[in-house]
Amino acid sequence: MNTYLFYILNILLIALPLAIFEIIIEKDHGWGSGWSKDKWYAKPFHSKSLFIRSIIKILNIESPLYYHVLVFWVVLPIIFITEFFWLESNILLLISSYIAVMIFEDFFWFLLNWNFDSLRQLCNGPKGSIWWHKRWRKIYKNYYLPASYFPTLLLSIILLILSSVY
Repeated sequence: MNTYLFYILNILLIALPLAIFEIIIEKDHGWGSGWSKDKWYAKPFHSKSLFIRSIIKILNIESPLYYHVLVFWVVLPIIFITEFFWLESNILLLISSYIAVMIFEDFFWFLLNWNFDSLRQLCNGPKGSIWWHKRWRKIYKNYYLPASYFPTLLLSIILLILSSVY
């Protein structure tokens, strides 16, 4: 299968349904803020691990919930490991696709959320109501996107290009 088609299909077939699922379960309460805090999946995953603390600091986001750990660090890796054995053995392409799925799932949540004006709030950046993204990058006059989108998308694209070369 074509490298770029594989990449796009992963975004469309994994990130898009996952974003829609999260819109349904979270509604207008991002980062699980509307969930009952006594549920295991809604509790913050406070790991003493340097790796987890580094991710939180680098991306400048809230601590992940147990839901995020389950979905992004268990379910998605299982999907990509399955793809490795059945569809595509190019590790760089799989890692690139995994990163892209995480970025686009988040963006699709804002783009498609029918419960509130989430895309406008996202683009308002620090002046909006999206509290779980902490650092913003101005993209045009008064429009912003989370700063974490840029380095992660760049990494994904670099890995995608390298995957088509090697």
